[in-house]
Amino acid sequence: MPEDAQKLLFSATLDQAVDGLVARYLRDPVRHTVSGRPGETARGDLPPHHFPGTGDEGRAVGASDTPNPPGEEADSAAAVAAQETGDAPLPGRSRATDDIRVPTGRPGDRAVGHYAVRVRRGDKYAVVAEIAARAGRTLLFVRTQYGVDKLARRLREAGVAAAALHGGKAQNQRTRTLAAFADGTAPVLVATDVAARGIHVDGIDLVVHVDPPADPKDYVHRAGRTARAGATGTVVTIVTPADQEPWAAIVSAAGVSVTDIDARPGDRRLAELIGARRPSGVPVPDPASHIEPETTAPQQVSPGEPRRPRPTSRSGSRVHTKKRKPGSARRSR
Repeated sequence: MPEDAQKLLFSATLDQAVDGLVARYLRDPVRHTVSGRPGETARGDLPPHHFPGTGDEGRAVGASDTPNPPGEEADSAAAVAAQETGDAPLPGRSRATDDIRVPTGRPGDRAVGHYAVRVRRGDKYAVVAEIAARAGRTLLFVRTQYGVDKLARRLREAGVAAAALHGGKAQNQRTRTLAAFADGTAPVLVATDVAARGIHVDGIDLVVHVDPPADPKDYVHRAGRTARAGATGTVVTIVTPADQEPWAAIVSAAGVSVTDIDARPGDRRLAELIGARRPSGVPVPDPASHIEPETTAPQQVSPGEPRRPRPTSRSGSRVHTKKRKPGSARRSR
């Protein structure tokens, strides 16, 4: 690559790997961060400006003509950017070495609400079904491919139009499923972490961790599917007694403020918070399946056209097409 070439790097998530690319390939980079919230200036006092090359309008946060070295200055810049993008290092750790960013949002911003719904193991499916039956676009995360298929099937049996998405499905199936979720044909998507990164669908106002994530970074990416581009959203994690210890470690490492709710099926608080309701109980088909049954149209015979004679043997009798049973002998004449 020529020395005088202009290099641009775009990333939705800033982690240690991205910081390494910046340090290796970019020389004296100028950082530009956009909030994505329409109608707001970046820090409340900076007017929008125009990019000369494209004419697009943007808002700069902490833009500088000097490089941003690691250490205190980088952490200070990260704190400013975190107010706009929800991308910040974990508390007490440096941006230069931290590979996890937490969706914190603005100070006092309630664009994203985080809740831990504590349920008994026997009530887990019933509570999840009531949450999935709500009105609106809902994304449910499950740990395994088998668990995704099983939960999606049970939800459809309960009357919830749920589609399944995971890496074990063919590409055309995944494309069809995402299209159904995006256009509202499938209001509920049950997925593994394959849907946590690189997939953007507008209008997801609820993300549910049916199975708590394995580490804080998974939580960040899953939760990042909602409240995009300035919208509001809710993140719910279903926690059983067996999940309590690993879930506490995730929350502690992520530094996310979570509200605990003890819930049972039919809980009024879930109905008020996210619109949970009892599913209809009437089974529905897979909304992402568009396979039409093949039918053979009957042959049309026009008036006056003679019918074709059925095939006959040399003796003039009809040919019998009935198959003999295996092992049966032909009768001798």
